[in-house]
Amino acid sequence: LQDLSLRALLHLTLDGDDARLGLVAEGALDPVVAALRGGPAAALAATLLTSLAVVDVNKATIGAHPAAIPLLAALLRYGDCRQRREATTALYELCKFAENRRRTVRAGTLLPLVRLTREGSERAVRVLGLLAKCREGKEEMRKLIGFVNVLSEVLRAGSPRGIEHALLVLNYLCSDSREMAFTAIKEGILDLCSVLAGHMNPNIGKNAMELVLRLEKEQFGGYS
Repeated sequence: LQDLSLRALLHLTLDGDDARLGLVAEGALDPVVAALRGGPAAALAATLLTSLAVVDVNKATIGAHPAAIPLLAALLRYGDCRQRREATTALYELCKFAENRRRTVRAGTLLPLVRLTREGSERAVRVLGLLAKCREGKEEMRKLIGFVNVLSEVLRAGSPRGIEHALLVLNYLCSDSREMAFTAIKEGILDLCSVLAGHMNPNIGKNAMELVLRLEKEQFGGYS
């Protein structure tokens, strides 16, 4: 699809959920996904997928398309700044559907998402927060060297939303892993969370306190 055609479809999605459902039902998905393969239209195609994925049924349909998530992952790795940003946003919307989290992990998105997190992308942290909810996501994150350090930097200097989701990821990673809890303690996460537990944002305070309790359990006796 050319840029003009994608813009026309994007405009149609603004008519509401029925329009989004209708476009997918009428076969718009294949050409939109094809436009993700690169070129100037790729970012716009990712934006269009984000709009289509607002509808839960479409999240499942898009995720089940054999090329959609792999091509978004390729944009994360090889795209320009705008393409990476729009691909991250599309994955965030798609990963609200549980099965798409596993698909996204399998597509090799973790390393580019961590790189974007290190560069200050709040949306990348939010995607990681969704991926950490699935077993495959946690397992792959635990293999990443330096990942806890990247999250600690988000806690120190990130936006409130980024901090909230970094804490969420750390809670998932440390929930059943002594090794990850010990790594978090070594990275100074416990001290950071002790401060963040009093944050005026209730979600940050709650997530930080949960992590404090997990890490203190490791410090003073470990997991049973």
